[in-house]
Amino acid sequence: LIANTSGKTIEIPIRSNYREGLNILEYFIASRGARKGLADTALRTADSGYLTRRLVDVSQDVIIREDDCGATEGLEVYDVKEGKEVIESLHERLIGRYLLEDFVDDKTGKVLISKDKLLDDADASLIENRGVKRIKIRSILTCRAKHGICKKCYGADLATRKPVKVGEAVGIIAAQSIGEPGTQLTMRTFHTGGVASAEDITQGLPRVEELFEGRKPKHLAIISEISGKVSFDEVKKSHHVVVTNNKTGESKSYLIPFGSRVTVSEGDEIKAGTRLTEGSVNPHDVLAISGPEAVQDYLIEEVQKVYRMQGVDINDK
Repeated sequence: LIANTSGKTIEIPIRSNYREGLNILEYFIASRGARKGLADTALRTADSGYLTRRLVDVSQDVIIREDDCGATEGLEVYDVKEGKEVIESLHERLIGRYLLEDFVDDKTGKVLISKDKLLDDADASLIENRGVKRIKIRSILTCRAKHGICKKCYGADLATRKPVKVGEAVGIIAAQSIGEPGTQLTMRTFHTGGVASAEDITQGLPRVEELFEGRKPKHLAIISEISGKVSFDEVKKSHHVVVTNNKTGESKSYLIPFGSRVTVSEGDEIKAGTRLTEGSVNPHDVLAISGPEAVQDYLIEEVQKVYRMQGVDINDK
């Protein structure tokens, strides 16, 4: 099966192969895929360059300005998953960062890893082997430096794996690290020759732009505004998911549009902000329901998903 230019699947399969020769209709459909590959490359390369420019414009002031801002808040890190598949492991997210607090042995109270030590591979393994699933680290998002950011919140220089130096223009490095692989997200249709895949390029660059600009995504997921227990309800042939909070007695019902796939089951206990259907969440909803930290987490995870799905590894920073 082949996808047409807008990414929808053409409902006529190509049955012959190149050795037998394609008939006229099949040849016509296949050539469309090849042209799409070329057109995509030409158009999207410009897009990704423009994205880099906009990112550099907003992040050029982010420079390492001091050694330690003394932040008391941090970012909680954990495995980033898509369904059951781990997209970015806790191990990867810890390397080259500083812990918010000393990592202590629960039984003896002995300090295993100081918060002043830059985490390396061995430290990350030690934390994982202790069965820790979530841990707080110093993060740029919570840095208290008046101008720019501090060395502790940034962590290791990604080029040398040593602590970053004062004066390093990390904002521009970050902008380029996100923008440049954008050209690779672009070329991705080129390699498949327009073969229909579940998530065509609307995943790639446009999804990244959508995230950074805080737009309302195309395939919107419905999210729950309250914590509570899930139950299903049928009203006049339409499906409703009802979330009831037993403590406050509050209850909210959500109409599930026809054709949406529900991601929760009857009797599940869910938190406010949980997705009820498949799709992308509107960042504004996350902000309203779960607050700014949740939006930051959501953006990091979603941008990582887009790039990792395409086989591009970028660092959280």
